[in-house]
Amino acid sequence: MVTPPETSAQGAAHGAPSPSELATQVAQQLINLIAQEKQRRDPQESSYTDFAALQPPIFTTAPDPLDADDWLRIIESKFSLLPHLSEQQKARFAAQCLHGPSGAWCASFLAMQPAGHQVTWDEFRAAFRAHYLPPSLIELKQREFRALRQGDMSVLEYVQAFIRLSQYSPEDVNTDPRRATRLLDGFDPTLLTHLGRSYDSFNELVDVAIDMEHRLRQAHEDQQRKRLASTPPSSSSQRPRVEYQFPTHIYYLEEPPQQEQHSGAEQPMSFYSAPPSPPAPMPPTKSSTGYTCYKCGKAGHFSRTCHSHQKTSGSVPMGKGKKLAPKMGQLHYSQLEQVPEGEPVLAGTFLVNDHPTVVLFDSGATFSFISKAYALKHGYEIIELKQRYHITAAGSSISTNHIVRDLCLKVGKESLFISPIVLPQLGIDVILGMEWLKQHKAMIDVGSRTVQLRSSNGTDVIIHVPLHKHVSHTVNVAETQTEAQALAKIPVACEYPDVFPEEPPCPPPDRDVEFRIDLIPGTFCLKKAIQNGTG
Repeated sequence: MVTPPETSAQGAAHGAPSPSELATQVAQQLINLIAQEKQRRDPQESSYTDFAALQPPIFTTAPDPLDADDWLRIIESKFSLLPHLSEQQKARFAAQCLHGPSGAWCASFLAMQPAGHQVTWDEFRAAFRAHYLPPSLIELKQREFRALRQGDMSVLEYVQAFIRLSQYSPEDVNTDPRRATRLLDGFDPTLLTHLGRSYDSFNELVDVAIDMEHRLRQAHEDQQRKRLASTPPSSSSQRPRVEYQFPTHIYYLEEPPQQEQHSGAEQPMSFYSAPPSPPAPMPPTKSSTGYTCYKCGKAGHFSRTCHSHQKTSGSVPMGKGKKLAPKMGQLHYSQLEQVPEGEPVLAGTFLVNDHPTVVLFDSGATFSFISKAYALKHGYEIIELKQRYHITAAGSSISTNHIVRDLCLKVGKESLFISPIVLPQLGIDVILGMEWLKQHKAMIDVGSRTVQLRSSNGTDVIIHVPLHKHVSHTVNVAETQTEAQALAKIPVACEYPDVFPEEPPCPPPDRDVEFRIDLIPGTFCLKKAIQNGTG
């Protein structure tokens, strides 16, 4: 039916839509119908194939508890991409991502559910967190976070450790100012002095700390370059060696030339490989007022340029060469039981020449020491030195001139060498003192029970020393075994080991013992004085 033009005009006049407007309305209605149809669609249409296409991570075990928490967070982010998954589907799909030990836990968890019960995602997540993130472990990690300090870490390393551990204690970093304050409190004191204490933004504090660390490092390097540039190369290579070494080790300098070939054999002689070669830069006339010859006692020249060798070589040098001044040292602890809690010392069991050895890292000891009984037990060669050591230990003085050279201390894959002084009656196998610790750039952290060392090839080695209360029982095994073997060396007693056991197997039995005393009238003590060698 064709609408007359006048009728169409009347419809437009009465507000009827035009054909173009009518087409727009029809299209909009179709769009609405499609949207409503999607909303009415079955929510279980998403399948495991859709979930697997998102490549969810596989979880086996968690060395770090946060790994389990990270896995839950990633799985939930995958679920957000599939809005039509039911809570039961989420639990079933997540269970398919658990392999190995975690898969065994999941099978046990599902087996404990009532018959016909379908586990929801909330139930699964709560059980998973309770297994891999127990409250006691969370509390330990919170304490570790609150005790976190920068120490030897760089700013970036410290910030990364801070962010990771802060996940265990969200209440301590729930605002940006509190987060910045907590980070600021753990910075190195030197860096903290330059940073100040007015930071309300965590990111701003990190940015300023990184920049300040770089500036301080540059300033330190500039100071070192200036110090090296201000030191004359000639004085650093010749004069300080001679002036410092002469008073202490003068007699080794005056030994015949063949001793220079063995300058590495003993510790005092290792300092003198270079000084004998440059005699020219030090003429006698320039040092006549400040130096005295150690051969003839006259001022104006050194002993190596002295012209009275024949007169004094038989008396002064030889007499002094046999009587070297002893080196003084100290030792605070000779038994592990003497070490109070909190002292900057750590003890642990290490391999020394492939033998289990109790080693004490003691920054209060001057030198390194080894128990004489321990050295004899393992057959170490004890060397006698001309130089004596006077060691003060527990208020008494011990004099010794025996050492053991080049023992190999195994620390992981690194081999470190020690030459300890032999001490009798030492209750610890080996003590590494300040001389050895300084040589290896050692840093002892009693709080974290770690020792950082630098090997000969420049590698930094960090040793974690666990707290073992039974470590003292392994000390001085040699003495214990010697006492146990003493019975075999006792005449007569060695033939009756069952009569003389190390420890009685049980209390003596109760039994009647016949005891009788016969008295005879007129008896007297059988005693007679010895005269003229006869009795």
